[in-house]
Amino acid sequence: MINIQKMAVWGILLLMLSVAIVTPARADSLVSECTERALQIALEAGGDVQLKFDEDCVIVFSVTAQLYADVAVTNIGDTSVVFDGDARGRLFEVNFVDATFTNITFRNTDSTTITTGAGDFGGAFSNYGNLTLIGCVFENNKAGQGGAIFSTGGIVTIEDSLFINNSAVFGGAIGAVDDTISITNSRFVQNNADVFGSVLIAATSTMTITNSQIVDNTALSSATIFNDRSQLTIDGVLFANNISEDTTEDPLNDVDADDTIAGAIFNYLGEMTITNSTFTGNSADYGGAIANAGGNATLTHNTFVGNVAVESGDTLQTSDKLFGQAVPVGEMILAGNIFMDGACVGDGEATFTDGGNNIQFNAPDCFGDKFDPEVKLLDDLYFLAQNPAEYDAPCLLETDQLGQARPLGASCTIGAIELDDDGALALPEATPAP
Repeated sequence: MINIQKMAVWGILLLMLSVAIVTPARADSLVSECTERALQIALEAGGDVQLKFDEDCVIVFSVTAQLYADVAVTNIGDTSVVFDGDARGRLFEVNFVDATFTNITFRNTDSTTITTGAGDFGGAFSNYGNLTLIGCVFENNKAGQGGAIFSTGGIVTIEDSLFINNSAVFGGAIGAVDDTISITNSRFVQNNADVFGSVLIAATSTMTITNSQIVDNTALSSATIFNDRSQLTIDGVLFANNISEDTTEDPLNDVDADDTIAGAIFNYLGEMTITNSTFTGNSADYGGAIANAGGNATLTHNTFVGNVAVESGDTLQTSDKLFGQAVPVGEMILAGNIFMDGACVGDGEATFTDGGNNIQFNAPDCFGDKFDPEVKLLDDLYFLAQNPAEYDAPCLLETDQLGQARPLGASCTIGAIELDDDGALALPEATPAP
């Protein structure tokens, strides 16, 4: 008689064996030799690639590393690891795989010299997969689009990283199309774009930026961030001293060709939400902080101090035309913001909506009550409002500008602080950035 139970057991064992046979083993490796060849062998095998060197290691790339296997590259040692492009070519192409890099510096690339394949898109990375960067530094990288990174149809996750002195025609640090980008606890400093987006330009993408600093970046035409028909969410971000200047383009057809648009953000036909953020010292000819053309934006609990629009005088600029073509009239909803030391918008502008609880001080043509919020400047250029103005309505947000829970007592202020139970001012500490 056939023992059906035994046959079932053997069937399960055979299935497990077949799975074990066809499932490839994970090719983990330790690289201790500071050479391009040793790194390339490990990358081709994929898996966890751990880098540990006896002293600081600089690997100069002679060719672009093509990634066709999932790989996680981590510097586990106490020394620095630098991947150097020697001012030519690109470092990596991520070809529809998952790639993670941790505690590594990528520098001195120039993909404008590439005439085949991905061309001059992305100085350090051209990404078509899922790219994760943790604790990394991108310095002195160059491309036609996306000075450090260009990503198409992929996912880019950036944490605790620094982008400094990267440059491109479009997207000085990052460029993207049909992409998903998440940036957390990172800094962008002294990046440059010849036209749009000294830090980031993205088309038909989804972008989220939180707890980061964007400082001293320059675009020759428009914006630190150029949002092209994308979904952009910003929370707890500092935009300071970013400049749009010396343009050769004409983004808005009703201004001269040498005028610049948007010191910090240009929203073109996109959906944008900005909360708990600070804009200070940004400048352009039109729209010292933000320009909006045909998009919709909600600005909640932000602080605008000393942003300069040389021609219009407006911190926030709107237009119903772009490149000489009419665009839909978008809307900007403003609620719980502080405007100081610079005009913002006129009450009669049809594209602006006063959502309530705004403050204006030394800022003509702005929304909100006119009184001094007594802001305090912190070392990292954040501003804290110290005027304990109280409102009958509940607190607008559950957290203040720097992440402190609201309320801190029986009442809440319009600024970035709350009153404690004794009526004293409670000042939160800023979240440190790398």
